[in-house]
Amino acid sequence: MIIGIVCEGSSDFPVLEAVVEAALGDGHEVRYLRPETDALFRPGGWTAVKAWCEEHASWLSDFMTVGNIDLLIIHVDADVRRHVPELKKKKGEPTTQDLCDTIKGWLKLRQSAKGRRVLIVIPAQATEAWLVAAQGGATPDLEKEAKPVTRLVQRKLVSTIGGKPDKSPAVYRDLATPLRSHAAELRGVLRELDHFMGKLEAGRERTGARRSTPSRRAPPPALPRGSADVL
Repeated sequence: MIIGIVCEGSSDFPVLEAVVEAALGDGHEVRYLRPETDALFRPGGWTAVKAWCEEHASWLSDFMTVGNIDLLIIHVDADVRRHVPELKKKKGEPTTQDLCDTIKGWLKLRQSAKGRRVLIVIPAQATEAWLVAAQGGATPDLEKEAKPVTRLVQRKLVSTIGGKPDKSPAVYRDLATPLRSHAAELRGVLRELDHFMGKLEAGRERTGARRSTPSRRAPPPALPRGSADVL
């Protein structure tokens, strides 16, 4: 099975890829569709995801067919919902469901075969919450933190440049290794992680693909207890 990923930034991709592998097993091909990895600079963030969705909306089915893409993952962090113009018009605090519905609007999704193969992923509040959880001591409140990357910086797992976290894809790929190993355990604690993995499993069933047999690896070390509460 081939899974395409459209995400906010290059550091998000290894995190999402780790969850895909945890849910579906090894042997699936995961393609990095956006942001582009070529030398041509293009801006990232949720606005770039919106632009990609709107650009591909009218021919998304053809795009997936030509590329042999079985499932398409669209990722936007929940913390952007206060900045999306469509949601600023709503009364009260916009919800993650409001954001999900807005993304469906960007893609012009309806109840169709196309829509059933598109998975919208909205970590609350950011993918870094899952990386922190994989270090141990996960609690449901972790997904509610506005800036979970701060924990990674304070533990010296992520460095800073000019006072801002250096979200290096290479560093995030290393941090995603324990997430890949422990996602099945963590989904019992983290609601949005469980939601994402459930969508992947349902998508696999819809496409008729089987769960790949995991490669033979040494069993992962147990998660350290309580360390997520240490800033």
